[in-house]
Amino acid sequence: MKKRAFTLIELLVVVGIIAIIAGLLVLVMARVKDSGRMTREVSAARQLVAAYLGTSADRDGMLMVGYSASETASDENGDPVMNPASGRYPWRLAPYFRYQMRGVLLVNEQEKIAGLKDRQDMIYRASLFPSMGINATYVGGNERSGLIPTTATLRYFGNFVATRLSQVTQPGKLIVFASARYSGGGSGSSGQGGESSAEQPGFHLLTPPRTTKLEWSGEFDRTAAAEKFGNLDPRYSGRAVCAMLAGNVELLDQKQLQDMRYWSTQAAETDNPDFILKPSP
Repeated sequence: MKKRAFTLIELLVVVGIIAIIAGLLVLVMARVKDSGRMTREVSAARQLVAAYLGTSADRDGMLMVGYSASETASDENGDPVMNPASGRYPWRLAPYFRYQMRGVLLVNEQEKIAGLKDRQDMIYRASLFPSMGINATYVGGNERSGLIPTTATLRYFGNFVATRLSQVTQPGKLIVFASARYSGGGSGSSGQGGESSAEQPGFHLLTPPRTTKLEWSGEFDRTAAAEKFGNLDPRYSGRAVCAMLAGNVELLDQKQLQDMRYWSTQAAETDNPDFILKPSP
C-alpha cells in the first residue's frame, strides 16, 4: 500500500497552527508574569501604607510630611542619612517596615537597588527611586517644592493639605502612594538635583493632576516625559497600584487617576473631580 505524504499546503497549515499556539502561549506567559509583578506591588503597597499609618499613631494623629525640609533620617545601622535623601520619604518611613527595602520599598526591577555594593549610592537611589511615589502635596505636606504649606498659603487657599487623620472624611479614597516612574524628562526641576537621566520604574514624589492649575498634559503616554503624567505609572494594563489612607489598596485606571477626589480632601468634600485650588473665601 502506498503511504500518503503530507502536501505542502497541509504542512503550511500545521506550521501556521503551531505558530498561533506559540503566540498564544507567549501572550499567556506575559500576562502571568505581569500578574505576578502586580501582586508583589500590591503587597508592598499594603505594607507601605501600614507603615505610614504607624508613623501617625506615634505622632498623635499627625501625618508624616511627604517631602521634608527639616526632618532627619537614619539607616538600619543608626547612621544618619544625609540630604537630600533624608528629605524624601523612604528612609524616614523605613523604621516602620524594619528597613525591609526589598519587597516593600523596592519592588520588582527596583529590588536591584538594594543590592548595590556602594552603600551611599544605594541609600541615595533607594530614596530617589522607590517603586511608589507619595502624594505629598495633599497628604502630609511638601516642604521643599511646589505648593508648600506655609502660614501664607494656608491662609490663602485654606487647609488644602491633610496633616491629621482626623481631617480626612474619606480616607479609603485618598491616595497616599501610587505606582511611579522617572524618565529623566524634567522632574529634577522640582529641586531634587543630581538625578540619573535613565528611565526608572519608580520615583519618590508624585505631582497631582491639578494644584492651582492643570499639572498633567493629556492622557498617559509612555514615550513622553514621566512628569507629563505626574510621575504616575499605570503599568498594569493601564492601571496603577494605589495605597489609600485607610490602609486599603486599589487599582485605578487613567480616568480615575485624573479624578481630583482621589487626591485632595477638599475635592472629595466638594465632590469635584476637576478641583483646582483657589483663594479661600
